[in-house]
Amino acid sequence: MAPPRYRDVPLAALASVNIGHAEATAVAGHWQFDNTQVTGPLAELAEQAGLMDLTIWPNATLTLEGLAGRCVVAYLYKGKLRQPLHPSVESVGPRHLLITSQGGSWTLSAGDSGAQLLVIAGVPIAEPVVGYGPFVMNTRTEIEQAIRDYQHGEFIKHPVR
Repeated sequence: MAPPRYRDVPLAALASVNIGHAEATAVAGHWQFDNTQVTGPLAELAEQAGLMDLTIWPNATLTLEGLAGRCVVAYLYKGKLRQPLHPSVESVGPRHLLITSQGGSWTLSAGDSGAQLLVIAGVPIAEPVVGYGPFVMNTRTEIEQAIRDYQHGEFIKHPVR
């Protein structure tokens, strides 16, 4: 496992685009929507994951494209979306998390007050996941080892900078 790292990205370095009925600010990843593309400054993440802040104007519709092989989640923090995932759901409001499975595109329709979302896309890891408290590993055995390492002060195996 690689040691964790941090990279500051100033606001001026973020990639933003306004397409008339929506505005997007990409932090990471390659994003395609309504015949427009935007790429975030964290290029090393682009193939695996993406993060974008998206604003859709009132009563406008936007289609996220190029999502094949990725799972996408969107946290709606302001406004409403109409029929966001299924025709039986009339609308959803703020403080909802929308989760899709792998697919090629996702159409989002804003309500009367528009919609603001944080959109995250990623390639599924396709591995088993076992969690216990703050620990997330692939097997119960790895969880037990992590707990033992933590209890003995050996959990972090690389120098802290």
